[in-house]
Amino acid sequence: MASAHHERLDGGGYHRGLDAGQLGTTARILAVADICEALSADRPYRDAMPREKMLGIMRGDTGSGLCPECFEALELSLDLGTATLVPPPSRPPQRWRSAWLRPGRPAGR
Repeated sequence: MASAHHERLDGGGYHRGLDAGQLGTTARILAVADICEALSADRPYRDAMPREKMLGIMRGDTGSGLCPECFEALELSLDLGTATLVPPPSRPPQRWRSAWLRPGRPAGR
């Protein structure tokens, strides 16, 4: 199930090209949660997106990529306050980030 969270409902995802008929509920929920986290968290190459921008991007991908029902559940949970976006941790010092992003740095370390 976790291996399918990069799949899309239209079959254009990674890594097996599964479509809606082959994706279970758990994979659909994980896909929505993964994208929500990816867009709402600070990354070394960009700041976290504001909630409305994140939801707009995800909304644009519902139906073809994301399960509309799972996205609706996320949006409703955020609106009701039963789910919250965790504030990003403080950013590492720039010196550390520069070293982390250094070309040739071994992956996974």
